[in-house]
Amino acid sequence: MELFVHDLFIVLRLYLIITVINILFFCDQHIMAFLDKQSLLFVETADMLARIARETLVHARLPNFHIPAAVEVLTTGTYSRLPVCIRVSSEEIMLPTISNVLFLFFFVSLLIV
Repeated sequence: MELFVHDLFIVLRLYLIITVINILFFCDQHIMAFLDKQSLLFVETADMLARIARETLVHARLPNFHIPAAVEVLTTGTYSRLPVCIRVSSEEIMLPTISNVLFLFFFVSLLIV
């Protein structure tokens, strides 16, 4: 009887090993298929970007930047040549105060809980 149990245990272990190998092989095939698909997408994307760079972007040019305006904004922090129709006074811009932010945070925390 003891020999039978030992042989049964060995057969069961062999069966489990074969089952695990089949599962791993099946998963390995899916992983390899996924990686092949990702590799193909990567190569196609690189080819498309290279084609766009060769054909379309050859004619693309950046506009000439207005250097005096950039220097004025970076040095003074303002732009005096800004048209009046789009100037906004500092009173019209409502910056959030600390009390408004704390109230909003408290209100949101009540909604979450």
